[in-house]
Amino acid sequence: MMDAVRNRDHDEFLHSASGASADCCDPSVLTWVLATCCDRDGAMPRTNRTEPTKESRMFIAMNRFRVKKGSEAEFEAVWLNREVHIAKENGFVEFHLLRGPELEDHTLYASHTIWTSEDDFIAWTRSQAFRDAHKDAGGSTPLYLGGPAFEGFNVLQTVKP
Repeated sequence: MMDAVRNRDHDEFLHSASGASADCCDPSVLTWVLATCCDRDGAMPRTNRTEPTKESRMFIAMNRFRVKKGSEAEFEAVWLNREVHIAKENGFVEFHLLRGPELEDHTLYASHTIWTSEDDFIAWTRSQAFRDAHKDAGGSTPLYLGGPAFEGFNVLQTVKP
C-alpha cells in the first residue's frame, strides 16, 4: 500500500514540476528527478526548513550606514582595523561587514551580527565590551550622511542546504 501511495505522490510531484504526467516523461529524466529529489528509500522531498521556538530564535542585529561618496576607503579602514571585542561574548555567532549599492551621494554599508537570542544581544549592549567597542564611534560621524540606522530581527525560519 505504501508503494502505491509513494508512486502516486511521485506522479503528482512530477506532474506539478514538469507540467506533464510521469507516464510521458523520458525514463532518464524520471531517474534523474527521483535521484535528485528523493531520499534513498524513494520518499518525497524532505524540507530542510526549521521553525525555531520563541526560546530558540536567533537574533540578527544590523546597522545601516550611508557613507559619503569618497569616504568609503576610510570607513572600511575604521572597521577592518578596529579592535574586536565581540567575539568572546555569550551568544555571539558571527559578524559581517557588508558593502551595498553605490548611490548618487553615498554607498550603503551594513554591519550584520548574528546572536543566539535577542536576550544575548541585549546583554552585550549593556556590557563593558560593548562600551569599549563603541567608545570612538562618534569620531567617524563625518564619514556618514546622518547616523547609523539600527534594525533588529528575530529569526522566524532558517533554511540550510
